[in-house]
This record gives sequence, structure tokens and C-alpha cells, in this order.
Amino acid sequence: MKESTLINVMIDPSLVVARRTIDKTFDLVKEHHKTQNFKFYLPKTFQSLVVEDKLRQESPTFKFFLQNTYPTELTIVKTLIKEHSDIIATFEFAPEHKEKYKEFFESLLEESRFWREYLDEHTLNILFEEWVFLQEYSMIVSRIKRTFNKFIDAGAVCLQFGRKTFEILVRKTLKKRDDELITNVDKLRAFGKWIAVGGPATLSFFNPTVSAFGSLIGGYFLLFDPDATADNRCVSDFADAPSKFHLRWNFGYAQNVVRNCGRRKINKR
Repeated sequence: MKESTLINVMIDPSLVVARRTIDKTFDLVKEHHKTQNFKFYLPKTFQSLVVEDKLRQESPTFKFFLQNTYPTELTIVKTLIKEHSDIIATFEFAPEHKEKYKEFFESLLEESRFWREYLDEHTLNILFEEWVFLQEYSMIVSRIKRTFNKFIDAGAVCLQFGRKTFEILVRKTLKKRDDELITNVDKLRAFGKWIAVGGPATLSFFNPTVSAFGSLIGGYFLLFDPDATADNRCVSDFADAPSKFHLRWNFGYAQNVVRNCGRRKINKR
């Protein structure tokens, strides 16, 4: 019998700060922990802010991840995080990751100057921790799309699709009926609307052209919307018509990278 691979999953703070999703999120973590197929994480910056009583509902960080819903009381967030500390790990990236993704963080910082909402240092650090996790360790589940939009603003390539297209994509790319990835995504659908998959495991899902852009820009990821149906009629064959997928990336950022011919400095837009 084939042994299941442990799947690392980051819980986006949006699932924790919202009143309607916090209890369900921790209940699902406990449920999936029993199967020993998943290992769950929270960003270190967010966890530290909560546990050390430095997060406020009126803070930019809380507002960013709350986005149009009723807030959870921070005392409840703190209590649940502490109670589940044995099954939800704190993710802190290694020093080498900070250097490896330095250009992406600099772009995130630069792009934040043009965003409508104000993002403080804590929010940017959380986004960077999530990006490193996505690229190095696997998956993020989120209630909101805003997190992933910021990745795109900073120069990431995103391939977005719904369930039907996702299944077509997996089977045509892997060239066999290996439903493990589909099964894992299905199990995580209960957490939140958005599921992102990143890192080396996604390379086979991109044709050579898109892979080249991902290498140039600094990262790429798949974004799965379980409720989406619009893209089901967009693509019937990934291998023959990859350009019909919902592909998103920041063109202005890419122009700057090309113009600098690989130099670390990114031109001001």
C-alpha cells in the first residue's frame, strides 16, 4: 500500500480573525490532524502579535485579513491558538530563505506604496512569510483572495482555475490517473474559498514559456477556487491551449526585471 505524503498547509490569518470561520477552522485542524496526512502552520509574525497581545482590531494587520466580515474577539483568537499549539506549528523561515526571496520582498515593499490600503510592517512580514512557505513547503488555505493578489502585485505568476479545469489539468499534466493532489485539495475545501499550491511541485503544471516567466519574475503558484464555474468552459485541453487559462502576473514588474537584465535592483514604476 502506498504511504501518504505529509502535506504542509499554511492557515491564512483571514480564517482566524473572522467570527464565522474561526471555530470551524480549528475544528477542521483537529479533524485532519487525526489522519496524520496534514501538518498545519500559522505565520510567526501573526502568531506573535496575538500571543503577545500586540494585535488590535483597529490595526492595519487585523483589517487587512478581516475584509468585510464580523471580527473575532482577540481573546478568543489567543486562547484557541494556545490551546492548539501542539497541532498548529509556527512557521518561521530560515535565514537562507530571506536572502533567496530578497528580491520578492523588496518588490512587495515597493508595490505596497501604490496600494489603496495601508499595509504596515507586520502585514508585509506576514505576507512574506506566507510567500516563502508557499514556495518552499506547499499549500495555503484562505478565506480571502487579497493575500494572493498581493503576491501577483509583487511579481508572481498565478494560474487560477476551478474544480473541473483543475481535474483536467492534473490528469493531462501527470499523464496518469493520480488523484492524490485532487483528493488533498478536496479535503482542504472546507477551510476556505481559496487554496494555493506553490513551489517545485507546480513546475509540471506550467508549459516551458510560463515556467520561464516564473523563473524570471521570482515565483509562481496555482490558485484554486472550489466554487468557480466560469473557467470550466474556457479550457478543455491544457496541453493544446494553455493560454486560455486564467493567467495573472504583474506586467510592469516583469518589464523592470527584463530592463535590468537580472540585476538585483528593481526600477521604480
